[in-house]
Amino acid sequence: RVTAVNTCGHPCFRKPTLWDVRAVDPLKACALFDASFASPGQFTLVMVGNVDMQLALPLLEAWLASIPAPADSNAPLAPEALRVLPVSFPSGVVTEQVVLPMVEPASATQLTWPISLDASRPIFLQCHEVGLVCKLVEARLLKRLRFADSNVYSVSVGIDFGAHSTPDPGEPARGTLQISFSSDPDRAKTCAESAQAELRLLCTEGPTAADVSSQCEIARREHEEAKQTNHFWVERLRLAAFSQRASGGVSEKMQSWEAERVECLNSMNPAAVKRILQALLPHASTNYSHVTLLPSQFPTCGLVSAAVHESLVRCAAPSWDQRD
Repeated sequence: RVTAVNTCGHPCFRKPTLWDVRAVDPLKACALFDASFASPGQFTLVMVGNVDMQLALPLLEAWLASIPAPADSNAPLAPEALRVLPVSFPSGVVTEQVVLPMVEPASATQLTWPISLDASRPIFLQCHEVGLVCKLVEARLLKRLRFADSNVYSVSVGIDFGAHSTPDPGEPARGTLQISFSSDPDRAKTCAESAQAELRLLCTEGPTAADVSSQCEIARREHEEAKQTNHFWVERLRLAAFSQRASGGVSEKMQSWEAERVECLNSMNPAAVKRILQALLPHASTNYSHVTLLPSQFPTCGLVSAAVHESLVRCAAPSWDQRD
């Protein structure tokens, strides 16, 4: 429901209901899936780990060559050929409550703000900066909402460029900044107000030098640990292969990103955090969405009853454009 609200109800991001699933033709759906993955020339295979490529490469080539490819559509697809989805974040303040049967009597809340990066600056340097700022905001919220006020069970802060951004490197990357937390249903509204107040305080006054130093050290340690995993290198290689917002080959891109990561950590200070937050959230108080999931008073009678009740609630829920 959060995604539907943040994309103005765009059909590509709307959660299907039981009636939507019943309307799908399974034969057409399978045919579309098969056609989308029928051309091995459009595959990108990323492999990391302790692999002898002299032995693995011939096997991979033989496997790819054994896949019958359409003669007219086996060329690699150009990212420039992608059509951008007309997805936009709602204007103003959007508030919505969703009531569902739940096992535990706890609420879940997400506050979302639209953000846009500066197209004139290195995109991945800004991603490192925003990621570090999110960790700072999360630490401050955790300190206030959980340890000081004892109002939340958990809290997380993150960014997402999956729905609103465009592959065009000439356009600024657009996404969302998200604050999510779980709490007692009676305290959900108070927690949301406290989270917004803390975010505004960081935008106007910035964090302390100790907070920045602590998060930079944590980021360095997490990076060293992540480098020991295959998943880290798979994601880096995949991103380097598909990214159109950085020039050069795969090796050049990865070297550039590492230099930008180090630059971000070395240049981060309270004034920089304040500047980044103010640039990301120029309308923090007037343009955001606030979605809260609340437990219903109805008893949960198995998974089938819960699924039917969810579909009925979705049909009866307020539309995405309900604003304060």
